[in-house]
Amino acid sequence: MYKNPHIVDVFTAFLLLSCGCVHQIQQPAATTVATLEEVTTTSSEPVEEHTTPAEETVPSTPNTRGYDLPTTMNEMPSSSSTTTSQYVPATIDGIGKRIVTSPEGVSFYETEVPYDWLLAETVVNGKLAYIAQNAPDHYFLVYDGNEIGKESHDFYYIPTEVNGKLAYATIDDNGTWSKKSLIYDSKETGKQYTNFITIADVGGKLAYTAVKNNTDIVVYDGREMGTEYDSADFPIDLNGKPAYIARKDHKDFVVWDGKEITPRYDHIESLIETDGKLAYIAVVGPGTERYVVYDGVESDRYPMIQYLSGSKGRIAYITSRGGFDEGELVFDGKVVVNNYGDSRWKYSYILVDGKLVYPVHNVINYNGKEIHCPYEPCEISHLNSYNGKLILVVTTGHDKTVILQEV
Repeated sequence: MYKNPHIVDVFTAFLLLSCGCVHQIQQPAATTVATLEEVTTTSSEPVEEHTTPAEETVPSTPNTRGYDLPTTMNEMPSSSSTTTSQYVPATIDGIGKRIVTSPEGVSFYETEVPYDWLLAETVVNGKLAYIAQNAPDHYFLVYDGNEIGKESHDFYYIPTEVNGKLAYATIDDNGTWSKKSLIYDSKETGKQYTNFITIADVGGKLAYTAVKNNTDIVVYDGREMGTEYDSADFPIDLNGKPAYIARKDHKDFVVWDGKEITPRYDHIESLIETDGKLAYIAVVGPGTERYVVYDGVESDRYPMIQYLSGSKGRIAYITSRGGFDEGELVFDGKVVVNNYGDSRWKYSYILVDGKLVYPVHNVINYNGKEIHCPYEPCEISHLNSYNGKLILVVTTGHDKTVILQEV
């Protein structure tokens, strides 16, 4: 089956997390506590275009959930660095954690973690979950500050919230990557399948892409779907029912409620829902032109489009008319960041309640307003959000990894 580029290669993601610098923690500014909402609503100015400096290229991780997997454990990079900091459980409520404040007066709960890196952080029932590493070839899942199955599996991937419960996939068998498992609410499910590619919450029920007889199928609430097609992939929630990408006769299309609801394309490379409407990246023609379709309306066409996101009916994505390293960040149909280049920034944007958020070095551009990192200097690795509150993962003094959660 055609592999969607929104499913990012794990090896690439790990390489993007490989850098670290020595920093000194700055004490919180003695200013009145402000929220990001207050900072970003002090002016009605629109988001301004920003050109990222080309001379500094700091790697990061893409802001995505699913990803393809390397073939063997030998493909995974190892880390020689260690941390000595005391671990504080990374819960979203922030109780008992130190508060640090940006120069603009925006306050964050600070959680220092004793891991070389962390990846794919998400929030499940108000508690933080992520993949961590603290020794070469040693990967495990952390949820609510607890290390899950630290000695049980070779690797964990796609941690996802489904109806307030944690779902994730694992890989076992002594580094051969030959056995995959799906765990939901602490119980293994889908034992009859040989691989798991994506996980989603659809109407409060578990949905995922599984591999059966070398073919991708969708499983929703324990029932197989899309078996009548050549393949079926990437289920999402569309008004409480599963929508997914199906392929038949060398063409991709979207199926919802048992019906084809889009035209057929050479490929569909991503599928999301926002404001109850579909958005996806369509690929057509021998030159593989790409464009975004949202609620039936087509965007401009480009040689490359990826990392499609939506929130509150607003769409963002990365595109390029040139090479891969000449990207542009497009939001609401307008280019807001030119010349991403081969740098972390082209991967690290998110939408929070319909507002665009992206880092430029140690500064967060939040809906057109700048929010500086509370440390000087610091490296912002990646972004997330929960209930409209921003979550940052940063590297600060002595290569320490810190999770910042907006108060």
